[in-house]
Amino acid sequence: MSSTVSEQLFVTLCNSLALNSEKIPETLTKTPDYKVTGKGCVFHAEVKDLRPNDEERRLLDEFRDKKSVSVMSQLGHRAWGMIDQARYQLKAVREQRLPGIIVLYDNIKLDDGTNLGPQGPLSPDHITAAMFGKWVVDLKIENGTGNVIARNDRCGPNESFNYRMKSYVSAVAVICDYFVPLTITLYHNPYAEHPLPISVFNGANCRNFKVTIEDAKRPQSWVRCD
Repeated sequence: MSSTVSEQLFVTLCNSLALNSEKIPETLTKTPDYKVTGKGCVFHAEVKDLRPNDEERRLLDEFRDKKSVSVMSQLGHRAWGMIDQARYQLKAVREQRLPGIIVLYDNIKLDDGTNLGPQGPLSPDHITAAMFGKWVVDLKIENGTGNVIARNDRCGPNESFNYRMKSYVSAVAVICDYFVPLTITLYHNPYAEHPLPISVFNGANCRNFKVTIEDAKRPQSWVRCD
């Protein structure tokens, strides 16, 4: 089976970082796409392309015809679906006690061959909502005036990760070719059984973000740590 665009980009990134990415042959049972070794670490990677669904194809056609389009999207919805699809492959090798990452790539292309990059469905806010739950804003309204006197932003339901769910996933990574050079951003799972060391993806084209368990349910709490 020929490799996907996202797999080709992932291998290119690994090669640039002196990481050996070994393609795992497909079998009747679920397995991750790659076993990666280097920098004193061995880990698995499941790589996914984000491809346009029917509604996104319709919007692309409308944009092509009208040069503008109005879009409404649910924060984190597309990334959540990709994480949910990828989890089974990493869960299948859980007993090996190795770090495992889910690698996502936005392959929804405009006519010029580019995607929406940092503004697309794999942006940090979308990844946060997919990992830790929908963004909920609690407001306290003053009686009589209607003024907002208190606000609390939090991540609500539909999270992918918590103490009980998907602790075998060490990080969610996003590959981006919107800019040159090719970059990878890793959002580390604070609940991970086997965390991926920061030193693995530590090149100039790599970004690592962490959040504490205490702050995981608070939007925009990522801290860059490379």
